[in-house]
Amino acid sequence: MCTIAQEQEVSEILLTPAKRDEISAPNLVGSQLGNTAPISGTRNLKDNISDLQAQVAANNKGIQLVSDLITEFSLPVVQAYMAYVQQNAENAVRSMLKKISLKRELQPVDTLHAVDRMDDGAVIQLALTINRNDGSAVFDFTGTSPESYGTRVAMREWPCERERLTLALAQLMQQPR
Repeated sequence: MCTIAQEQEVSEILLTPAKRDEISAPNLVGSQLGNTAPISGTRNLKDNISDLQAQVAANNKGIQLVSDLITEFSLPVVQAYMAYVQQNAENAVRSMLKKISLKRELQPVDTLHAVDRMDDGAVIQLALTINRNDGSAVFDFTGTSPESYGTRVAMREWPCERERLTLALAQLMQQPR
């Protein structure tokens, strides 16, 4: 497993043009990390670096566009609109959860279960408890295999918890009752 210092070193190499080169990134990715076996971490390092550079460029463009909005409309107006968008998204998810509960003929508070396997056989197990009264949900991943590192498609590779939950919801919505 990578230490925070190693993760920061990788970030610095990939995000700082002066430090990003074709020698240090492969050496770092393929190096010995702690007491674990060497981790290749990629099928095609050049493509991964290009993808990361494109993501950084997109983030920088987003920062520029938000800054332009703040300049044109003011910070309070932009923040108010962002809060509205977030509230609207929350309401849409709560509504979707209520509809799933009704469609699956669940009790007002009931649990759906799903199990899936990764490329390497690792198990992803989810118990989703939906409260139809308020549209809330509890995601319980008890029974899921430990994190796996390497080139397999793995939940650990996703940048944030929201993406994990989004995939879990999508999987549940596709499974027949």
